[in-house]
Amino acid sequence: MIYLILLMLVLLPIFIYFPKPKQNMDHADCILVLGCPTHEDGSLCQTQIRRCKKAIDLWYKQKAPLIMISGGKAHNATCEAEAMAEYIHQSDPQIPILMETKAMNTYDNFKYSKQLCDQHQIHSIIVVTSTSHCRRSAYFARKFFDEFAMIGDDEPFSLKKRTREFFAKYNTLYCEIKIKLKKNRGSQH
Repeated sequence: MIYLILLMLVLLPIFIYFPKPKQNMDHADCILVLGCPTHEDGSLCQTQIRRCKKAIDLWYKQKAPLIMISGGKAHNATCEAEAMAEYIHQSDPQIPILMETKAMNTYDNFKYSKQLCDQHQIHSIIVVTSTSHCRRSAYFARKFFDEFAMIGDDEPFSLKKRTREFFAKYNTLYCEIKIKLKKNRGSQH
C-alpha cells in the first residue's frame, strides 16, 4: 500500500503539469515541426525523417497551408531546420516552408517559432514531434500559443525514450521552480 501511495505521489505531478494535449485540429495556419539532432555527418536521423513525413502527410491532407521547421545547430554543426527542410523539398519542392534556425532546445523551439508566427500572422499551429515528446512539448506550447494541437510522429515504442522523457519532465518542473523562486527573490528586493 505504501508503495502504491509513493508511486502515485511520483506520478501525480506528471499528470497535473503534463496532461494529454489536444491531438486533432481540422485546420491550422501552420504545421510546426520540432527539430532534433542530425547524425554527425549531417544526415537525418530516423526521428527527423518520421517527423518530416508526418508533416508532409498533414500538408497533403490540407491541415495547414505552410510548414515551419524549428531547430538550430544544437548538437553538431548541422542546422536541424535546414536539413529537414531540404528533405521535405526533395519530396515536394512546392511545399512552402518557413525555417526557425536559432532553437537549441524544446523551449526555444516554441519561443523563436512564436516570433516567426507573429511576423507572419500565424495564430494556430499543429505541432509535429515524437510521440514520446508530445506531453512535454505541449507544456511549452501552452506558454506561447492558445490554439495548437500535438501530433506524434508514430515512433515505435522505446522504453529508453519514454524513460528519458519521464525524467526530462521532472527536470522541466525543477527548472520552472528555480525560475519562479529566483523571480520571487528578485521582486522582494
